[in-house]
Amino acid sequence: MRLAATQMRELVKPADTVVTLAANVKEMTRAFLEYPVKYLYVVDDAEHFRGVVALKDITSDLLDEKGTEAKTAADYIQPQFEVLTPDISLGEALQHFLAFQGERLPVIEQKSEPLLLGVVYKTSLLDAYFRLNLTSR
Repeated sequence: MRLAATQMRELVKPADTVVTLAANVKEMTRAFLEYPVKYLYVVDDAEHFRGVVALKDITSDLLDEKGTEAKTAADYIQPQFEVLTPDISLGEALQHFLAFQGERLPVIEQKSEPLLLGVVYKTSLLDAYFRLNLTSR
């Protein structure tokens, strides 16, 4: 019961790896160097989540010496990406993580209002699940 009642909003942390649609390759590369992640979250001017930029796409262009000077996050964006909402349960979030197999997922207000609230880390989710299991015994 407690597991079903626990929602994502309790596990949301600030998202440090966020860029705007206008971020250039240099800014995105700097963010990838600062944080050991595979994806940067892309938001518009209203802080709505628009998708991700993958590290592999930028490094591929840089290694191939493709003209990246004029490119922005909008050129690299992957709009289809797994997201969580603050009202889903731990069990539902776990299903999302099983499908995604990454370490963190973005949390948006709701599908119709994709305001980026932060991220949930798989380790936080598993820790909460473990603590709830211990207290229910």
